[in-house]
Amino acid sequence: MTLADAKTDDGGGRSGSRPQQMGVVIAILNDGGRIVAVHRMDGARPGNDQIAIAKATTSAMTCRPSVVWEKWIEGPHKAYATFPFIAAQGGLPIIVDGD
Repeated sequence: MTLADAKTDDGGGRSGSRPQQMGVVIAILNDGGRIVAVHRMDGARPGNDQIAIAKATTSAMTCRPSVVWEKWIEGPHKAYATFPFIAAQGGLPIIVDGD
């Protein structure tokens, strides 16, 4: 994931948030979990940037949507709550050419 990629693909976040007028933060990381871009929309709450980065890190480092961890913790896998990931819906892995 390059900066140019991040500028053209925000995972649908900016376009998807407009109808609801939500102030969201979109964090895009590379496959090593390093920040490539962060887009903070007007009206985003003060803590939203850290939450977005944590969700993106979870997704990038586990190659799974962050909601998967949320469901596992709510189910029989309570020990996953001790992992250094955020178990909440919103983080999505970006797949490019199958990777």
